[in-house]
Amino acid sequence: MSVQVQGHDQDVLAKLKIRDAMHVDYDAVLTLESGRHGYDCLPALYHRWVDDPAVTLRLAWTEEKVLVAIMVTWTDDSGETIYLKTFRISPDWRGRGLSIGLRRLLLTETFKESPKLRTFRTMVDAKAPQLIKRLGLPVKSKFKVETIFLQADEEALLAKLEDLQRPIQSTVSTIKSFKNMDMKRMLADEFASKILPERTVLDDTDPYSFSLPNMKTLEERKCYILVDRSGPAVRSLSVGGSYATSRGTVYYFAIHCKDRQLAKSHVVLQMKHACGEHRGNVTFIVTVKDSSLTEDVASYCKEAMGLKDLPYGGAHELLESRSLVWEEKKI
Repeated sequence: MSVQVQGHDQDVLAKLKIRDAMHVDYDAVLTLESGRHGYDCLPALYHRWVDDPAVTLRLAWTEEKVLVAIMVTWTDDSGETIYLKTFRISPDWRGRGLSIGLRRLLLTETFKESPKLRTFRTMVDAKAPQLIKRLGLPVKSKFKVETIFLQADEEALLAKLEDLQRPIQSTVSTIKSFKNMDMKRMLADEFASKILPERTVLDDTDPYSFSLPNMKTLEERKCYILVDRSGPAVRSLSVGGSYATSRGTVYYFAIHCKDRQLAKSHVVLQMKHACGEHRGNVTFIVTVKDSSLTEDVASYCKEAMGLKDLPYGGAHELLESRSLVWEEKKI
């Protein structure tokens, strides 16, 4: 897997020092923060990722010990799949035509150390997948999801949730916290194939292959996982979690279902949990796996609950490559 770049750029990249991130690199990494409208998860999750053996944080430094870039990846499917979470580049290095070369350099180092790898995956803004496609890996689109950004005061929202729960109590009452015993019902084709396209569970917008080890991993990360127990097969799932940002608490959850009332029930229960855990203003990032429900969920949150709509949501696209061999082209 050669990384072909032109003349001067090749010399620049060749001089960079690549190593794994450590806790002491935190302040340097923050200089690469993307901002993400103030809702970036990297500062909050950095130390946890450094300690997680499944996560790799790879740094690129100049000879003068100036941090140039960070790439965060993790492995899935017993080490056979690598997922690119984020890539950050120093503001001083932007606009120099080195972004693609840096990505390929850092990924190549990761590929070399992971002989079991077979698949590359990453979630991108659906409006701008070109950057990943320019990497030189033959990627295919697997599915798209929608995210909605909303904001509310915890105390005011909690009062409304109590009233909203009553008319949908018949479905709310069937939704419980995930237990290992739910896996048998979740493995039924009605759920695993029809509700989980590509047999993928989302934690925020991060895709994980549906398996008991991954469900346990999400539990260990203190995710709030809900499933319905209304029949022989599970018909819905939601995965929630939170992190702190410079703009306050973010609570995120992803809804996996095709039924409107079940989707609303998951919204109510995830938000009740958030209000029980956090105080003051909370920003919610809601990911809807089935795009046909996005408008209904958004309207329910804004009109029935009175949540403030924030202009940061949109469509995301999961790209996948079954080849880890770079196309031989200059970048």
